[in-house]
Amino acid sequence: MKDITNELAAQNRDKNKITWEYNIPLQVWPIHKDPENETTPIIGWEILNYMPRKERVVRLNLEEVLGGQTREEYMNTAAIYYERMAEMFREAAKNKSRIIYYHTD
Repeated sequence: MKDITNELAAQNRDKNKITWEYNIPLQVWPIHKDPENETTPIIGWEILNYMPRKERVVRLNLEEVLGGQTREEYMNTAAIYYERMAEMFREAAKNKSRIIYYHTD
């Protein structure tokens, strides 16, 4: 299964290469028609995005970062990267010298 997920990640990363090389999405939030009233219709989505190389977190419109990916491909690719990060954290639990900088390390 790992080979399949790596292949899927590679295919989706190629569709939106820059996003996946420089960003880690942290959360997905709705954009309401009236930002002050959460009962108004949802008109879009934004992501809380971490940029490791800049050590900064920003809010971005999801539609603007999808690139050639569909929403489903984007979310599945994010999940694959988080699975990789989980593996790295497990490695770090056993190896005190393990550095975790980015999900593609």
